[in-house]
Amino acid sequence: MGKREASPGVEMHNYLKPKELKKKQKAQHTSRKKSSPSERKSRFSFQVRVGKVVAARLMGKTHSPSEKQFSFFTLCSLSYLIPVSDEAT
Repeated sequence: MGKREASPGVEMHNYLKPKELKKKQKAQHTSRKKSSPSERKSRFSFQVRVGKVVAARLMGKTHSPSEKQFSFFTLCSLSYLIPVSDEAT
């Protein structure tokens, strides 16, 4: 009790703590993203999922609401996946 009254900084620290924690967690996440093998694994699973969707679309099993949008998404995902495959080898 006496400590808290003596230093007004403690109150401010308690008030700012959640935001600071969020910032710290964000920073940790972005720094972890670069080299973590789990991140690479999740990207690979994304690659597999996209591959399945593309295969299904090519076989005519699924019909997307707009083909333009889908082809653009496919193009983006493929261009995004090329550096990932290089990274894995």
